[in-house]
Amino acid sequence: IDLSTLMLNLPFEKTEYEPEQFPGLIYRLDDPQVVFLIFSSGRCVITGADNFDVAEEAEEALRDELSFFLNP
Repeated sequence: IDLSTLMLNLPFEKTEYEPEQFPGLIYRLDDPQVVFLIFSSGRCVITGADNFDVAEEAEEALRDELSFFLNP
C-alpha cells in the first residue's frame, strides 16, 4: 500500500504519517473511537477498541472509507 497516497485521500485531520518517525500511517476514527496503524505491507493494527465487536465495526468502517483505494 502506498501510504503517502493513502494519507492524501483520507481526512487530513484524522491522519498522521511521518515515515521518519514511524513506518505506519496513523488513522483515527471518531465512531467507534479507535486508532488504526496501517503499514505498507497491508497489515493493520486496531487499538482502543473495548471488545472484539467494536474492532469488527471499526474494520468495516475503515473498509468503507478505503473502498476507493482497495478496488480501483
